[in-house]
Amino acid sequence: MHYYSTDNAGNVESVRDSKQVKIDKTQPSITVNMPQERTYLHSDIIVPDFNVEDSLSGIYSSGASINSSNSSVVSGMAFDMLGLEAGNYEFVVQASDYADNTAYAVVRFSVVINIDSLIALTGRGIDEGWINDTATYDSLMAKLEGAKKNMDTGQHVAAINILNAYVYQVNSAAGNIITTEGAELLKSEAGYVIGSIQDFRVNKVNTLK
Repeated sequence: MHYYSTDNAGNVESVRDSKQVKIDKTQPSITVNMPQERTYLHSDIIVPDFNVEDSLSGIYSSGASINSSNSSVVSGMAFDMLGLEAGNYEFVVQASDYADNTAYAVVRFSVVINIDSLIALTGRGIDEGWINDTATYDSLMAKLEGAKKNMDTGQHVAAINILNAYVYQVNSAAGNIITTEGAELLKSEAGYVIGSIQDFRVNKVNTLK
């Protein structure tokens, strides 16, 4: 840019040195390291890791959410997948700079509830203190391992029976050996797994017809 001035008498000064003005038309840069595009267990806890940068105008605003919900996700703060239902999700990071350029980054992931998530969630129970008796924990885990073995070999009825016994034991220990909140989590997870096995059996029968 070149510039000069003119006074009221019509005198014009020499053109002054040019000045360079940078026009920012570049969107902010967004990097997402976590979550990743993969399947997570319902029992997983992740630490979101993302970064936004803008070397020209600077970042004016930024934020992250899952499925465009009102609940924000903070980089570096643990996020418990128990807060989500089984299904497919989009993790969206948005950033705007002072020149009104806006960028988005989207990571698609899914959450599953299965025998593995139930095993892991039961493990969290003893680690996090809402199962306070190791003998009860060992008994519950033995049931889950037995159910998993039966599922792997196609013995679905046997697996369901074992999982029902697991639910009965959790319910019996609720409010004492297992906290009430923890018991509700375990029963809900187990109920979902039982329902999935039953649905699988029905679909298999229908396929054979």
